[in-house]
Amino acid sequence: NFFLITDALAPLVLLAQGIGRWGNFFNGEVYGKVIDNPSWQWFPFAVKIGNEWHHALFFYESLLNILGFILLLFIFFKFRKNFGIATGAYLVYYGLVRFFMEPLRDSEFILQAGKLPISRVLSGVMVLAGISIIVTVILLNKNKSKKQKTVLS
Repeated sequence: NFFLITDALAPLVLLAQGIGRWGNFFNGEVYGKVIDNPSWQWFPFAVKIGNEWHHALFFYESLLNILGFILLLFIFFKFRKNFGIATGAYLVYYGLVRFFMEPLRDSEFILQAGKLPISRVLSGVMVLAGISIIVTVILLNKNKSKKQKTVLS
């Protein structure tokens, strides 16, 4: 079953993404917008790149991904017989994380198609796909249980 495999992998992918975000820190890349307010110029809220303080996006996303890993583990074990729920939850969760992180990026790192930020559009697609998977799995399981009750009657 495809969703059995993706459900098992989804939490691990989020954990790997959480750990991998630290590569952005060590490489000094894909940081957030400049923070001018000195009261916010400290880690973990900000990192110093050159002579400027920037949002520590790598840290924000790393923390959110690790929290998401824990949440997806819970979902995986709670709904393990409903193949696809954890996969859908991953798509919704990570799509939302990316959707809200993107505006904090330095504008030079945001790809756009006209005025549309591509990453935010893709994040929205991920969220909608995840919701669609979850709803479909729930409806299919509901129909399956109705058929089983009918057969048993």
